[in-house]
Amino acid sequence: MNRFLRSLMVLAVVALPVAVPRPARADKPEPPPRPKVGAVPPAVPQAAAKTGMAGDTILPEVNFASTPLEDALDYFAAVAPGFSYSVVRDEGIPKEYPKLHLKLKQVSLSQVLELIHVAYPTIEVVEIGGYGEPIVCVKVHAPPTLEPASEIEPTEPTVRIHRLSAIVESLAIGKNDPATRKDAMNRALSLIKIALEQVGGEPPVLRVHEETQTLIFKGNPAQEAALKSVMDALQPTEQPLAEQKRIAEQENLRVAYDTRWGMEREKFDVRSQEMAEKVGRLQKMLDQRDKELLDHAGESERLKVRLEEATRQIEAEKHSGNTAPKP
Repeated sequence: MNRFLRSLMVLAVVALPVAVPRPARADKPEPPPRPKVGAVPPAVPQAAAKTGMAGDTILPEVNFASTPLEDALDYFAAVAPGFSYSVVRDEGIPKEYPKLHLKLKQVSLSQVLELIHVAYPTIEVVEIGGYGEPIVCVKVHAPPTLEPASEIEPTEPTVRIHRLSAIVESLAIGKNDPATRKDAMNRALSLIKIALEQVGGEPPVLRVHEETQTLIFKGNPAQEAALKSVMDALQPTEQPLAEQKRIAEQENLRVAYDTRWGMEREKFDVRSQEMAEKVGRLQKMLDQRDKELLDHAGESERLKVRLEEATRQIEAEKHSGNTAPKP
C-alpha cells in the first residue's frame, strides 16, 4: 500500500511542469488579430490617419496649387523616409481627380493628412498597421456632382435635326411676312449660339434649312444637352400660342383698319384739294364777273351822262330856234 502511494506522488511531480504555460518572449511581439471573414470596414473614419515616425516628420513648407493627389503623396514619400501609401479610387473616377490646393508652413505630415481628409470629404485616409512603418491607404470616393469618366469624356459627335417652325411662329407673333419671320429665326439662333458658347470643347456645327425651318446640329453630348434646354425653353405651350394668335389677329385687324383709314384719308385729301381748286377757280370767275359788271355799270353811267347832255343840247337848240326873230 505504501509502495503504491509513493508511485502516485512521483507521477504527480513529473506531470506538474507540463501543465505550467511558457511565458511569451519579449523580443517577438504577438501579431495583430486577423479581421473576421466578411467584416466591412467603416466607410469614413472619425479622424484622418496619423502615421508613426513618418507622420512626425516636420514639413517646412507645403505649397500645392492644383497639384494631383499622387504628386502630393510622392512629395511626402520623398521628404518623410518610411512613408508608404496606396491610392484606391471608386469605379469611374478619373486619375487626375482630385487636385489639392494647400499652402502651409511648419506642419507635421500627420497634420497635413488630417487636413486633406477634413478639407476634401471625398478623400478617406486609413492607416494600416503591422510590422514596421504603417501603410497609409488613401481612398478617393466619387462626389455627388461628379459623373464617371466614361460619361463625361467626349464621345463621337452626334447629328440631330430640330424643327424651328413653332419657335419662329411664336417669336414672330403670328405675322407671316418674310422679314418678320427671318428676324424671329435670327433671334432664336442667337440665343442657341450663346448657350452653346458656355459648353467647352470644339464648337458645334449649326446649319439652318430655311425652306423647311429646321436646324441641323452636330456636336458632343454636352452641347446637345445645352441645345435641348434652349429648344425646350423656346418651345411655346398651347395656351400662350393661342393668346399670341389672338393678339396677332387683333394686330392684323388694327393694321388693316389703319391702312384702310389711311387710304380713305388720302382720297379725302385729294378730293378736298380738288374742291379747293374748283372753289378757287369759281372765286376768280366771280371776281372777273364782278369786275365786268362794274365796268359795264360805269360805261352805262357814262352813256347816261352823255345822253342827258345830248338831250339838254337838243332842248336848248329847240328853244333857241323858237325865240329867234322872224325875217
